[in-house]
Amino acid sequence: MIEKHRIYHNKYFLTLIFTSISLTSLGIFSHNAYADTVIATIPMSSSAGESTVNPNTNMIYVQGYGNGWIAVINGSTNSVVSEISLTSDQAGYPLGIAANPDTNKIYADDGKGLEVIDGTSNSIIATIPITCSGDVAVNLNTNEVYVSDHFGNSVCVVDASTNTQVGTIGVGAQPWGIGVNTNTNKIYVTSEGGYDARQAGVAVIDGSTNSVVRTIPLSSYGSQVGVNLNTNKIYATAGQETYVINGITDTAVQIPLALGSIGANPNTNKIYATDGNAVDQIDIINGTTDAMTSTVQISSSFSPYLVVNPVTDRTYVSVASPPSVIVISDNSSATTSLPIKLMVNAQDVLGNPISGIWMELHSSNGDTIATGYTPITFDVKQGTQYVVYASNYLNYVFLHWDDGSFKHYRNITPAGNETLTATYTP
Repeated sequence: MIEKHRIYHNKYFLTLIFTSISLTSLGIFSHNAYADTVIATIPMSSSAGESTVNPNTNMIYVQGYGNGWIAVINGSTNSVVSEISLTSDQAGYPLGIAANPDTNKIYADDGKGLEVIDGTSNSIIATIPITCSGDVAVNLNTNEVYVSDHFGNSVCVVDASTNTQVGTIGVGAQPWGIGVNTNTNKIYVTSEGGYDARQAGVAVIDGSTNSVVRTIPLSSYGSQVGVNLNTNKIYATAGQETYVINGITDTAVQIPLALGSIGANPNTNKIYATDGNAVDQIDIINGTTDAMTSTVQISSSFSPYLVVNPVTDRTYVSVASPPSVIVISDNSSATTSLPIKLMVNAQDVLGNPISGIWMELHSSNGDTIATGYTPITFDVKQGTQYVVYASNYLNYVFLHWDDGSFKHYRNITPAGNETLTATYTP
């Protein structure tokens, strides 16, 4: 199964490279040397695989092919500061890895279990027995870890507070990539779909109930997932196709790009992806228009994985040959912003809390980012402008915000964790 998957993707990259050459000759793609540029190449002891980043510590964790190790890269110095030996990498290829920046824990699938790494000491502190083996994602809302089963049809759920598997979720055959939308507390899982991709799709999981609430069909083998928290869009790759999913409605549209591994920078609203048509190119996509705006050439014969650090505006591309990690910096970006919390409450004129009032979080250009009932906490970015809309409900009529404003919407650019309170009168 492993070798079949590799062969498929190798054919995929070789077949599509000619399309890239033709489109480039027509001038469709451009390269902006004054924006995103390669600033470093970090040697690895063997081929680099899947990776994750803790933006709070500026540490990048890279799985290695075959040798059962995880390289720890210091993002400030662009150097490997530690190499962690996994307990058992029996599969011999990079499995999933994901970081929880809130707890500074890193979770890596080693083929036999889920390794828990302490980000302070960069050492393994626990190995969690699980029945799945594949990609890994962390839900910061619930402190749960999700692991797809590349060789089955389910996703394992791990309670990170107890380090135990607490359940499985049935999805499509051969689930692969996982992405978490913390704005809506939904998890998106692509499936290859078994023979001839007959069951290929994206399973949408409600993080509150850990149940599938929708399945979006794909026309080819589902592979990677990327989430842009800025626009509330989810990107799913399937063979030579890329789908963009609306995070509110969970409806999908296809865009004319063939992408591989996908990472989003919500601060700059840029999407970074390995190119399905060219093995030595990183595509940069406008997160609003979903159109390719530029490319970055890298000296690589194969680059299947990447991860983005939105705090430093740097992208880390894992390379199989030569064994290395290539660092791309967005020199055009302005000041970076940190992830913070925005809590919205409702109360009556006597100060009694009201639950169940519908609130909406919008971007400055009007796009809906997240919604929910009071009391609700939104994940937002420091220094980014948002608009919060308060609705009426039954006999409750909006009166004013805690700043005295009588408009039913509130503009806010949070500098840190903030709380808004809307007052209602019957």
